[in-house]
Amino acid sequence: LSPLESRIFEFVVLMHAYPTLLEICKRPNNLRVREIADTLARLLHLPRQEVYQALRPEATLARTGLMQCKPNSMFGGMDDRLELLSPAMPERLTESVSEPTDWLRDIVRPGQPSHLQWTDYSHLDKHLAVLRPYLRQALQKGQSGVNVFLYGPPGTGKTQLARLLAQDMGCEMFDITTEDEDREPISGPKRLRAHCAANSFFAKQRAMILFDEVEEVFGDHEGLGQLMKLLKHGHQASSNRKGWINRILETNALPTIWVANSLQGLDPAFARRFDMVLEVPVPPRQQRERIIRQAGGELINTSTEARLAESETLAPALVTQATRVVSAIRDQLG
Repeated sequence: LSPLESRIFEFVVLMHAYPTLLEICKRPNNLRVREIADTLARLLHLPRQEVYQALRPEATLARTGLMQCKPNSMFGGMDDRLELLSPAMPERLTESVSEPTDWLRDIVRPGQPSHLQWTDYSHLDKHLAVLRPYLRQALQKGQSGVNVFLYGPPGTGKTQLARLLAQDMGCEMFDITTEDEDREPISGPKRLRAHCAANSFFAKQRAMILFDEVEEVFGDHEGLGQLMKLLKHGHQASSNRKGWINRILETNALPTIWVANSLQGLDPAFARRFDMVLEVPVPPRQQRERIIRQAGGELINTSTEARLAESETLAPALVTQATRVVSAIRDQLG
């Protein structure tokens, strides 16, 4: 951030951190973006036009995901219109928490190691023979705009494959969460802003990003407020949203693995911006047998193992989950 952008960000953090200042900022209602810029310029003794430019959606403050100035169609005082990425951020910053992972821990979290191995994905060997060296080269060169889309039925190991890829590259993985620390769901647009913030904060690190459950992000499930905006502004709002997502896919600093259960709702304009779109299906029968054997152990005899493996919809995670349940109560089963 420039000194001017840092000053604006500092003010917005303090506004949300201190009740008295917050109350004052509630009073001017329904200001246009230019009027908000004028107010900030007077308060902070900054050039008016530069403040206005800094609040625009294509400017650095918004692109980093740290904060946004909501558009003129949104109502409310400055406290509503100048929105930080995370409501927990003001408290953490005013308490001198210095690590970026602490600033964002309710929406961006360090990923866990994978509990699967490459042998669990032998049915994807041909695809992985391309994907693994490509990701390795992208990380070595610091290539931007690297995106991979994994899709397939629930329980086929898509998320674990993403984690395994990060381990294979010898880099950290950061997860874009689906719910905050209070277990409240995070909207699709806010998750995209969290992705932008993670790219800004960790761009200098050897890292990758996992963006799981992306259906609502690339689809149209953005809540009633966004729906009303689309109804009011029609094609322009939809076009602006599509352009925003396209820019994210073209400019992200860190390789991102996007995970979904299907391709349904994925706009072709988004799909063509992925370097690879890879289906992760239920493994073939021979591999299903091995997974069942490993998970079931002494709980399952050979004939039951073969019978279960016949199911072409039996995902590995379902086997593991069922085994865990039975193991917990096996003594009571007699």
